[in-house]
Amino acid sequence: MSVSPPPDHRAEKATRPQAAMRATASNRRAGSAASGALDALRMQVRAIEGHYLDDAQARSVLPFADARLNAPLPGGGLSLGALHEFTANALEAELAPSVAGFAATVLAAHLRARGGVALWAASQTDFYAPGLRRFGLDLARVVFVDCRKDAEVLVVMEEALHSRAVVAVLGEAGALTLKTGRRLDAAARASNALALLIRRHVVKPRGVTGEPSGAASTRWRVAAVPSSDVFGSLGPPRWRIDLDYCRNGRTASFIVEALDGADGDSFDASDWQAGHVRVVAELRDDARAAEAPEAREAPRTASPA
Repeated sequence: MSVSPPPDHRAEKATRPQAAMRATASNRRAGSAASGALDALRMQVRAIEGHYLDDAQARSVLPFADARLNAPLPGGGLSLGALHEFTANALEAELAPSVAGFAATVLAAHLRARGGVALWAASQTDFYAPGLRRFGLDLARVVFVDCRKDAEVLVVMEEALHSRAVVAVLGEAGALTLKTGRRLDAAARASNALALLIRRHVVKPRGVTGEPSGAASTRWRVAAVPSSDVFGSLGPPRWRIDLDYCRNGRTASFIVEALDGADGDSFDASDWQAGHVRVVAELRDDARAAEAPEAREAPRTASPA
């Protein structure tokens, strides 16, 4: 009869800490890999949303000539490779004269800074194209597309952005869903082009409202204000522009004046004033905050006689 030797408990106890250490190291490596994958995924999501953690990844911008307009914008200007909306209230939203003028100045500045050709698509071509020269827009570098409805305008804008043949697109459409707005923003990001959209609410299809799409990087509201009196005649156009939304920035309100340096029959691209706006007044939420302290402090009681 054979007798088996008793188990060596000392060897078993010695191997247990080693196995625990190996399991702990394996878990740490797996946790580190999972954490790195989650961090990379978070950065991808933030990049898709337009949030950049690294300055080297930041998109280039189009700065305004007046530095006060660049203060609320991230990076000091309008982000290229993004969608920007322009809208107005009441009758201005239907005819869009002031909105088109302000958008034309932005488009003209971009064409001078980057060169190339731009596309302007609209279903209501009721503007006077030669009048855009006053805002510095070189009509020889703009392709105008006459569409039948707003849906065609959005399709033309998206196809033009994907083609990479233009440096900027400008469309006039009132109906815009969140899905379509994101498609335009993604197409602009892929081509690094400037996408401008004037929200004209001429016809509102059923089920579509004129509310902001939520996909734009900035949202501007433009309204006409009285111009200055220059020797008894009308001065340059003035607008009140409200930056209602700015991704990674802040809201602001200004009264600006268009520097119309292109009034002649021929467009002079060297004229720095053409296509620029300057701030006439910067509006604040509390007008009393801009007053002097002694003007804000009114006496509570009348002084004795």
